[in-house]
Amino acid sequence: MNTTFVLHGGKTSQSSIENDKFYSLFTALVNKKEVNILMSFWARSRDRWNNLLERHESKIIKNSTKKVNINIAEDPKDFYNKIDLNDVFYVDGGAAEYLESL
Repeated sequence: MNTTFVLHGGKTSQSSIENDKFYSLFTALVNKKEVNILMSFWARSRDRWNNLLERHESKIIKNSTKKVNINIAEDPKDFYNKIDLNDVFYVDGGAAEYLESL
């Protein structure tokens, strides 16, 4: 099995052609009509997770013609329970202080 990693330098909240290309990869690299995406916001304050999810979801949907299902990995244990059910895993940036308690 091959693994593809897509890295982004940040500032995904800005509107740009480069960010549109980045968000299109969430589904373009998956050879399926319906794509399941697992997101990690562990490096962010939990009270921001819903807003981050909505922002990323809208940009992924805008840049795809496929059906998209998005899930959040609540913590590492939840990640291990959900990873096999998803096609894409996205790790959002943030601060180390939130990761230290995991």
